[in-house]
Order: sequence, then structure tokens, then C-alpha cells
Amino acid sequence: MKFNDYDVKLHKGGAIAWDASDAILTWLEANIKPGMKTLETGAGKTTMVFANCGASHQVITPSDSEIENIKNEAKRVGIDTSNVTFYNEFSQNILPKIAGHENLDVVLIDGGHGFPIPAVDWLYTAPMLKIGGKLLIDDVDLWTGKIWIPQTTRKIVNGLAMLLTLDFKQAWKKLSHEVALSKEAKD
Repeated sequence: MKFNDYDVKLHKGGAIAWDASDAILTWLEANIKPGMKTLETGAGKTTMVFANCGASHQVITPSDSEIENIKNEAKRVGIDTSNVTFYNEFSQNILPKIAGHENLDVVLIDGGHGFPIPAVDWLYTAPMLKIGGKLLIDDVDLWTGKIWIPQTTRKIVNGLAMLLTLDFKQAWKKLSHEVALSKEAKD
């Protein structure tokens, strides 16, 4: 099933479709493999893609109707959701409680769009990624994305979607070094 062309309304009681970008859906369909450990903030078509690809998936949404709509639609079209864990909660409340689910292959941030929620989601989920894991952020063209995603990154992704290969040990080493240099310069 190609999800870019799949028209289904899973949000607001089945009245609205807030779909992830075509770039995100295409990437997920091409790269998610059975057994991969994945997590997303927000829910919708992407949840069905993760399930359809056989991922061991965690999804966070405060909307119980979205969860029910996704489960019902997945059942209707023959997508198994037995490997999907649904958290019916706001991401900023549940992510600190599920911290410790490290070694995720892929994280998709596409939940709350009001600042600072995307940044909070990133703060909690980025350390959960395994080395070489992928972090996808949808809707970086919205004002909240413009606040915290560097201008150069936005230019690269042309406002559609962002995909980063993260090596946090290397990034932390670099950041620690820069902080130390900055402190030495002040002293």
C-alpha cells in the first residue's frame, strides 16, 4: 500500500486529515523494516506506515479518538497493529516516563506544534536513538520549526522535512569541547 495516495481522515473524530509530508511518508515506506524499534509523537497515517512495515512502534497522542480511528482503519485495510504501543497522553508528560527505551532506530516528531513542544520532544527522544538512528521532524516550515531549527538546516531540507543521522557521542564531545573553550576565553 502506498500511503501518499491513501486518503483517510484520522483526526478530529474522522473529520480531518493532518497528514505528514509526502517526503516523510515516502522515506518511512522505503526505510522502515520489520522489527525496527521506532517511536513517534503524534499519530495518523505515519502510525499505519510504521505498523504496515512491521516496526515495533510506540506512538504518543493525547487523542483517544485518533487512537481508535487508527486501530479501526488499520483493521479495515488489514494492517496488524499488535506491535504498536499507544500512549494516550501529551508527549511532554509521557516521554520522561518512558525514557530508558534507548536504541531506537527511528524517531518521528510530528505531535504538538506549539512552541516549545517540538523542542521538548526532541530533547527527550534524541538520546533514545541508537548510534546511527534517524530523527525525522515534520512541519519544520511552521513557525515553531523556524525558531529552533538552524537556518542552514532549513535551507537544506527546503522547508519540507528533516532527516538527521545523529551520533550523539560525537556531538556531545564537540559541544563539551566548545563549552570548555568558551569558558577558558572568559577566564
